[in-house]
Amino acid sequence: MLFVPQNQRSSMRHAIKLPCQVVRERDFQLVGDRTLDLSPEGMLVNTSLELQVGEKLLVSFKAPTDLDIWFDTEGTVARVERGRR
Repeated sequence: MLFVPQNQRSSMRHAIKLPCQVVRERDFQLVGDRTLDLSPEGMLVNTSLELQVGEKLLVSFKAPTDLDIWFDTEGTVARVERGRR
């Protein structure tokens, strides 16, 4: 039997502020322009919009390197934390 402590994550999240553009797919409204943290499974973005879990997003973000490389992908709102930061 494998024991995993409750607070141990399967991947490492990094508190990193990167330029990005996250827009809502249904109306192309800008959701956010800077990441707060990033992991292989997702990113945290501060927003003032009212988002719902399951909403589709279009995401572009700059790689955290000195190279000028941008990634474009699709995303889904997985969690909403109101008034947290």
